Amino acid sequence: MNYKKKHYFKVFLRYTPLYRKTTKSILQQESNKSLLKEHIYKYIEEVPYYHKHKNIIGESFDIKKIPIIRKPDIQGHEIEFVSKKVNKHFLFKEKTGGSTGWSLTLFRSFQDITKSRAYVDYISSFIGNNLRIAVLRGNKPKEGVFERISSKMIVLSSYSLSSESLDTYLDVLKKYQIQSIHAYPSSISILARLIKNKYGTIQLPDLKGILTSSEIFSREEKLLVSEVFPNVKIVDFYAMSERCCCAYSIGLGNYHFLQDYGYTEFIDTGEKKGDNHIAEIVATSLMNTTMPFIRYGTEDYVEIDEKGNVVAIIGRSSDFVINTKNDIVPCIIIARNESKKNVLNFQYYQDSPGQLVYRVVVNNKFTLEEKKMLEDDLTNSFDNKMTCKVVVVSSIERTKIGKQKRLIQKLDLSKY
Repeated sequence: MNYKKKHYFKVFLRYTPLYRKTTKSILQQESNKSLLKEHIYKYIEEVPYYHKHKNIIGESFDIKKIPIIRKPDIQGHEIEFVSKKVNKHFLFKEKTGGSTGWSLTLFRSFQDITKSRAYVDYISSFIGNNLRIAVLRGNKPKEGVFERISSKMIVLSSYSLSSESLDTYLDVLKKYQIQSIHAYPSSISILARLIKNKYGTIQLPDLKGILTSSEIFSREEKLLVSEVFPNVKIVDFYAMSERCCCAYSIGLGNYHFLQDYGYTEFIDTGEKKGDNHIAEIVATSLMNTTMPFIRYGTEDYVEIDEKGNVVAIIGRSSDFVINTKNDIVPCIIIARNESKKNVLNFQYYQDSPGQLVYRVVVNNKFTLEEKKMLEDDLTNSFDNKMTCKVVVVSSIERTKIGKQKRLIQKLDLSKY
């Protein structure tokens, strides 16, 4: 399905009774405490994979009696997770990307697609409704840097961003009076860096907000985008293909997990970032009843402060690295602003324990002194337990759907 067809399909969903019902439910912010018990017993009865848990959980409800499942438990058995209450002949199939080494086949019903759209639109509404949107994700227009999809939407190329094409992008945003940009974090960060290098900040009088999703959006990158686009609301949306949980943050605020979408547990990993704890998201489906998962180990990690707030989503297990002590540690870098002032794009790469390569795309002002400063920042971020090297590259490769991996991890972390 091409982008234009997808757009009009989403518009169609908004006119369905189920979409309106789901939106009303979200606005009422129903608690998931009563929903959880009801759904668990329902899944045990209706989902073949969970029949065996009937004796485990018994009448005394305690979800933690059910073991955590992971992708290897699911792969090859996906159909066992589909509810017997749905007609399998009318399900849509999709594959997960397999970035963790385990690609899953997921089954979706029209009902779940409709409900998912209602949640996405709810998050988008924090910026506004019925806005003129520019999409800056994994898109390649037929020609040029943009393509007009409808009177309310244009699609911008994520592949043509450069200092030479910057003014063309800005002219398009102004010409079509764009009010909201929907972007991958990597794409909006590149745009922000290009603007900062050329103009410092930019005033787009119609722009109200930026909605990001599908990649990790670090606090450092959010600060950059906030600086370049002053007075523009930044909303980051977190979700997953398995549709077990979703969350959002506004600006530099904490992440809020939507309670009637999924039940979320945060399992402490023992790792810390300063005084904050690193935990894995373990989620149970509530919205998705077609192919529900109970206590699904997402391999996505969050940073939790002393008050229990989720202050950051820091990535997948593949966003962890091995230091010189053979310890698995989060790939979290604290770099000075002056170190990165001439860096347009970046990516981490590891193929040997204790060694990390920082690939950077830079402008013509980048100096050897800045390269040394970056290497010092990287080394300090790992408490001198990592040999770090900065390598200048011409571009950063994207995946087939236009995403940019934050870290290329070639090591098998399960061996450490």
